[in-house]
Amino acid sequence: MFQENTNNLQDWQDETFQRCYEEESAFLRRQVDNGKLSCSDLEATLNSLYISDDNNLEGRSLVMQLSLSASIAAYEAVIASLKENR
Repeated sequence: MFQENTNNLQDWQDETFQRCYEEESAFLRRQVDNGKLSCSDLEATLNSLYISDDNNLEGRSLVMQLSLSASIAAYEAVIASLKENR
């Protein structure tokens, strides 16, 4: 029973992370494609996200952490893609 609950929680975490990542990535790519964001804009926001991730003195919920981690991963991926295609 415990293992089943653990697997369900892990599945939910993986699905939530993936959904947040895909939504953030799609949004960022649209903004870049429309000329509304540059690579330097993305890097500045990513630095702020890193700071937010480190500033966790009071703790944050699992949902907030998953969302923040997915956002960071999406920014990193989009930035890497932009630099690769220069």
